[in-house]
Amino acid sequence: MVEITVGQVSGAINLAILIGQITFPLILVFVLARVLTESNTATTWSVVCRIVQSTWWSNLLSSDSATYKAVNQPVVALSVFSTVGMAILAIAGIITPLGLSDEIIEASVRNAQFDYIRDPGLFGLGTPAPDDYTLSRICGTWGPSPCSSQPWPKDFIINSTGAYTPSDDYILNVSTAIPKNLTDLFRSFTDLNRTTTVSGILDIQYRTYRKFYDKSSHAISSIIDGGKDYTVGLYRTYDMVINRDPYVLIDGLVVNGANGGVGSAIIPSLEDFHMEQHGKRTSCGSSQILGKTGRPINYAIPLWGVVDDRYENNADLPISTLRRPYLYLPVSSAFQTITLQSGDSIAASAAPQAVLDSVYRDVLMDGSSSEFKVYTGEQSFTTDLMANYVTGSKSVISSTDTGGQDSVSRSRLVRTYDRQIRYDFRYVIPTILFLTLWLFTSHFVMLSEKKSKLADVRQLVNHTATGRAIMTTAFPDMCEEHVSTKEWVRTAGKEMIIVKYKTQGKTLESSESASAPSTGWR
Repeated sequence: MVEITVGQVSGAINLAILIGQITFPLILVFVLARVLTESNTATTWSVVCRIVQSTWWSNLLSSDSATYKAVNQPVVALSVFSTVGMAILAIAGIITPLGLSDEIIEASVRNAQFDYIRDPGLFGLGTPAPDDYTLSRICGTWGPSPCSSQPWPKDFIINSTGAYTPSDDYILNVSTAIPKNLTDLFRSFTDLNRTTTVSGILDIQYRTYRKFYDKSSHAISSIIDGGKDYTVGLYRTYDMVINRDPYVLIDGLVVNGANGGVGSAIIPSLEDFHMEQHGKRTSCGSSQILGKTGRPINYAIPLWGVVDDRYENNADLPISTLRRPYLYLPVSSAFQTITLQSGDSIAASAAPQAVLDSVYRDVLMDGSSSEFKVYTGEQSFTTDLMANYVTGSKSVISSTDTGGQDSVSRSRLVRTYDRQIRYDFRYVIPTILFLTLWLFTSHFVMLSEKKSKLADVRQLVNHTATGRAIMTTAFPDMCEEHVSTKEWVRTAGKEMIIVKYKTQGKTLESSESASAPSTGWR
């Protein structure tokens, strides 16, 4: 979406106003030429002169009042000066506002108190409480099997050709538990480092979940957690977030509805939400345990996330670490796609790949009959699916020893941001040029030896009006030369003057062969 600044909007408004100021009087003259008769009082012709000569018709039609031939030189100079000045002013009215812009700039760093903000929308109403949400992790393609970090039966073989058991009645006991050394690893930065609000892989949960007991049949006969229930994720559509405001707060997430993207939402209780966590980011850890065990990648549910510095290049754990400001999510099974029910509860490992698979498999491939066809555009589709599929569970309140009951435990250092209006002074050049012309003219008037009086200006306006000019020339004795407008209207202004301006479709003659103007009075 194209971003438009305040200055651009203001410039566009000024342009529209300028077009209206120019074209509306031009249109009125068209109407006047249609309804005006050729016989009117002298006062009427003076008013008509004001209406017509105040428009751009003289310049557009190169009429008598726009010519420079046989014209007094000072008048020519002032006419050009006036035209140039008004053109510069029109340009300045459009260009000058374009330099305006507003920016979000860094302000002070201060303590902000974090509180739980309930989502009153559909996401908040539909998202169940996370009280019964437990971590569960299952790997495998042909059926549930232990992940690489869990004990593996010696007589059970998996390779690129398939899975093999020692007998047909073999039952594989699979545990969904994640070893403590891995949970400590992936919580080392987000839980123990209380200066951060960054969410880890274990802080990202499925928005909808349920307790599940696997009763289905697989290519590999197995029993999960000894037949006990475990947590699995579900996909439910609650609402759409695309084409909304640039940033939308929903239960557990902040969503970029305009450009796409989701993030875990931890919001401080401040009026201005333009802020960032004041702290240091460290290395990212992405588990690469698959390559160290020799198992096919389609059996894996990769774990990834930000880890504490002490785990960097740690040879005691089957992981690989790298230090970068970004992390490309590791690849997973080609069979990973959005389903009504996921295999386990580690949403961050499966959900991103499942969403991407649904986008490119169900929407972009020809012949698909998926319900997701209602979407247009991969980015908006991905954002909407992720917002409905996952939620963030990390909370500043729940990560404190006191349970978040006091204001001190719920406070964090945040950097606030302020909105500031800025201006690019390059766009003020037309205004400076017009101001220079204005000051030059005003200075000339002030320093002129023969200063013009207001009375002289009034008489100039009166005597250049069409009606008074004609009556003063034709009947100089009808009224005094410098009579007031009120007196002139009462006397000479009521006299009828005929101006035959209608062409009746005839072709106008050239100025050399034209006869005397057809004007009369009575």
